[in-house]
Formats: sequence, structure tokens, C-alpha cells
Amino acid sequence: MPGVRGGVKERELLFAFGRFDLHLSVIHHDDSDSYTLWGQLLAGEPIEVELEGNQIDLLENQAPIRTVLTDQLGCFRISNLKGG
Repeated sequence: MPGVRGGVKERELLFAFGRFDLHLSVIHHDDSDSYTLWGQLLAGEPIEVELEGNQIDLLENQAPIRTVLTDQLGCFRISNLKGG
């Protein structure tokens, strides 16, 4: 599938939208059967955009279940996610 790479334990996805590109990694942890979602917002064009402090919402049935803010490099992490 275009924009997706990886194997059973880790998948990487790349999305482009608006002023940003979004790189996501979904990592499965065997020891706890949980997942970590790691991501980074990147400037989609060679213009200066503020990467720090962007709100990332993880949704389930269109309702936010977890919210985090990006750091100065546009990175964020959401840990201890259940499968499904």
C-alpha cells in the first residue's frame, strides 16, 4: 500500500495535509500486548511553521480519547494503547 511500510511489529505511515506532513510509527510491544504511537509533524513546504505546541488528538468513534502536544521538533508519543 502506498505510504505504508514495515512489518508485523512496526508500521510506518506518511500523510500529507495542509501545511504539514505527518510521519507515524505504530509499534507493538510483545511483553505487554500494547502499542505506542510515535509521530512527527514536518513542514510540508519550505516555509517556516511552528512545530511546537500543536495539539494531536487520538479519536475513537469521532471522540477524543487521548490528547498530546508536539515538542519543539514536532514529535509526539502516545503509549499504552490497546489493540483494535
